[in-house]
Amino acid sequence: MLRYVASRLLALVPVLVGVSILVFLLMRLIPGDAIELFVGTQIELTQEQRRELERIFGMDIPVHQQYLSWVGGLLQGDLGTSLRTGKAVGEEIARRLPVSAELAALAMVMALGIALPLGVLSAVRRGTRVDAAVRVGGLIGLSLPGFWLATMLVLLFSRFLPIGLVDRFVPLSEDPLHNLKIMLLPSLSLAVAVAAVLMRYVRSSLLEVLGQDYIRTARSKGLRDAVVVGKHALKNAIIPVITVLGIYFGYLLGGTVVVEEIFAIPGMGRLMLYAIYQRDYPIVQTLVLLSALTFVVINLMVDVMYALVDPRIRYD
Repeated sequence: MLRYVASRLLALVPVLVGVSILVFLLMRLIPGDAIELFVGTQIELTQEQRRELERIFGMDIPVHQQYLSWVGGLLQGDLGTSLRTGKAVGEEIARRLPVSAELAALAMVMALGIALPLGVLSAVRRGTRVDAAVRVGGLIGLSLPGFWLATMLVLLFSRFLPIGLVDRFVPLSEDPLHNLKIMLLPSLSLAVAVAAVLMRYVRSSLLEVLGQDYIRTARSKGLRDAVVVGKHALKNAIIPVITVLGIYFGYLLGGTVVVEEIFAIPGMGRLMLYAIYQRDYPIVQTLVLLSALTFVVINLMVDVMYALVDPRIRYD
């Protein structure tokens, strides 16, 4: 197991290098730069003024030297400085990361709370009206765009049920109850699509397991259906679900841009959006690199969980 984990961690290095090069170059291909956005359209800079700003922003050296300087800082634990605020990128991310992590965790808990019982119910009642209703509901959940659902939730609750919509974000550490009230609707808007996917995986995986010989043997011994499904079938059917769970948790952690903007949640997604608008290269580069690292680490954790859930799986 340790050898496997070490090899996966070594494989992480070329992935991060490739992502860093890609995002570094793509950001500089976007029309405009930080200086133009910094001074606006009403001010015309002289050559001397522009060169001085390029020196301040670190843009007066060749692109490859800018990249090497940035990577060198990363290796020393220096994530750089925001071009817009002048604050350390590490401080900005440290302030926003707990918010996005909380949002992703709440969305995943909601998704599991919806998907597991509905997926099991659909598999156990295969071919019935209940199964059809659950499958149709899953298709509807997959078809609803997240931004549309978030917008509809804002309109619905602001007009008819004014809960979950407040004028100021409150951190979890300050007022947990108030914070959960704020996070309820954003989490729900993210959870619906994830729940639809997970529910389909739970259903298909459980149906496959229920057709195995050992399940028929357990039933022939007189065990109740609840025991057969809950103790024997579901544990073996959960492995494919863990894979999807890990992928979507990484997606939620790094892909909450639209929902955070709609609900004014000060997380990493909103930080990324405004950094792109303002060509704040250090923040965008670091956030994309962090997202790539999150996906790889979560995939590694999922593989390790396989061995914990199923004793038959071994990594040599």
